[in-house]
Amino acid sequence: MRKKHATLVSGVFAFLGVYMKMLRMKQVLEIVPVSKSTVWQWVKDGKFPVPSRWGNRCTVWSLDEIHKFMEDAAK
Repeated sequence: MRKKHATLVSGVFAFLGVYMKMLRMKQVLEIVPVSKSTVWQWVKDGKFPVPSRWGNRCTVWSLDEIHKFMEDAAK
């Protein structure tokens, strides 16, 4: 029987015992006060963390990466 190594429960991604909070676009925009199009332009320009894709219609960012982005932007 194959053992699962990764699960998603209420936006928390667990991989080999490491837990990461993952955010959808709406949640990212609550932290980063810009428009969706600005976020996507920054991703394209390499200024914003690249999201992970979970399936065809699910894009998520790591909360840790978003916090690091905000800390770096404040400097």
